[in-house]
Amino acid sequence: MLTLVACGRTSADDRTDAGRTGSERPDNSGTEQAAKRIADLEREIEQRKQSREYRSITDKIKANRETIDQRDRQQEKSRRRSRGMEI
Repeated sequence: MLTLVACGRTSADDRTDAGRTGSERPDNSGTEQAAKRIADLEREIEQRKQSREYRSITDKIKANRETIDQRDRQQEKSRRRSRGMEI
């Protein structure tokens, strides 16, 4: 009885024949390009979210500073009135 044993080598990463050269492998560049594009778009989305959050925070800070300034002006007017130096 004769038993045949496969001697081919396989690559652990993609289970393809390790003996093949790059030009012999099936063309997956379209899939790779799509995956890269998706990753790029996901990064862009995250950057835009962070940018919007940054702008939102700076707008809140600006509004709070304006509120504080307004409150300070009102307190100064109140102090002047109580001292008899009404404006």
